[in-house]
Amino acid sequence: MTEKHEDDNTEPARAREIPPEGMRSHTPHPLREAVRPHLAPVFSTVTALIAVITVSPSMRAGATTIGPLLNIIRQHFGQGAIATGILTSLPCVVFAALGLSAVPLARRWGLTGVVAVGMTVSTIGLALRPFAPNFLTFVLLSVLALAGPAIGNVTLPAWIKFHEPGRAVMLITIFGSAMPLGGAIGSAVALPLAGADGEHWQFSLAVWAIVAAVGALLWLGLRRRSGVDFPLADSVAPGSRGANQSTASTRRAPERQSLPLKGEGKAASSSSPNLSIRQLIASPTALTLMVMFGLQSMNAYIQFGQMPTMLTILGIPGVEAGAMIASINVWAIVGGLVMPIIIEKTRHLQLIAVGFGVIVALGYLGLIVHPQAAWIWISMMGFGGFTFPLGIALIPARSREPHVTTQLSGMVQGGAYIIAAIGPILVGILLESGVSTVSVLWVLVVSALLMGAFGWRASASTYVDDEISR
Repeated sequence: MTEKHEDDNTEPARAREIPPEGMRSHTPHPLREAVRPHLAPVFSTVTALIAVITVSPSMRAGATTIGPLLNIIRQHFGQGAIATGILTSLPCVVFAALGLSAVPLARRWGLTGVVAVGMTVSTIGLALRPFAPNFLTFVLLSVLALAGPAIGNVTLPAWIKFHEPGRAVMLITIFGSAMPLGGAIGSAVALPLAGADGEHWQFSLAVWAIVAAVGALLWLGLRRRSGVDFPLADSVAPGSRGANQSTASTRRAPERQSLPLKGEGKAASSSSPNLSIRQLIASPTALTLMVMFGLQSMNAYIQFGQMPTMLTILGIPGVEAGAMIASINVWAIVGGLVMPIIIEKTRHLQLIAVGFGVIVALGYLGLIVHPQAAWIWISMMGFGGFTFPLGIALIPARSREPHVTTQLSGMVQGGAYIIAAIGPILVGILLESGVSTVSVLWVLVVSALLMGAFGWRASASTYVDDEISR
């Protein structure tokens, strides 16, 4: 392998192999036999921005459009509350299964490749799901429809940090905002598109296949340029110092977080990119981040799926209940814009995380005490939902190395959605067995307080890389 001087700008600005620092031998690295070595950035910042924007909106809409239409779907297929609880929990189950498998798939096909495949599968599922002949087929096609969001949740933060380390905060902010925007639009237009009597509900669901198709086509094109783009532990990330790039394509990655972290400056321990689940769970930050994320997702999918039904039981008209759920996603847009910046600047993240849990709990309490002011209480739930962009942004903020970020994202989100899947099923069982809506809301109060408690530890100033080295 021929070494290039770091200041040599004679080679054209194009993607090319970058030898890891300190590598002087011609002996092949065992992992490099299966995975293409690091490449200099093949995407401009504008291309990365467009890629994130096109894929993000459909990552929520496929799930949030179900909630306002849940009663129509249930009646169409002749199902009860438990079956609809399973349908509501389906995003969590799919996100857990594919979240845990996303990293091995990305190692084989590349980060760009798995997003492209996932969005293609989602497009097929979204297009066919509304015309399913029975409930089981509807559920199976819903699994396909959720494949892209499940994979994207895990891989997009790592893709951003790998390809655009110097623009990570900006792109993750946009990702965290565009995703709930799609969810808000999906909830808001689901019933109006379905028509006054719900006869066009199939069209209301199928229209999102067009949005997913746009993202799938773009990412398939990006995959042809990226190759197998997966971060190796001993390689230099594109755009960071030490990467041998032309002057025109160099983007220097930030050397350190604005927020001082415990153990900063300590070398990351693992030189192997294959961290085990046991290693990651041994990190208190990784474990509590997973539980916090799981409790937030559990509350979110209950809100998206079963809260419209509970609001109608409390006396709120169906269309207004759908608009309320859409407003939760609007709040999430605001959270996606501000939380990555707050994470970089503030020294009080633990208090903020606890505060979000308390605010969500107060929202549920408000519905119990005075449901007539539901807009206020739903808005509080939406504000407390800033825990989601907090969790998304903490994944790259609490890990140094791209390979740790990738595997932390898979572990946190995969495990979190296993936790989250319990909630909608439990709510469905409680409602079908005759438990009152008020009692269900009390259960949700407890879950929100627990979310805040785990958020306190997850937001502590430390790197997962350092914890797994001890």
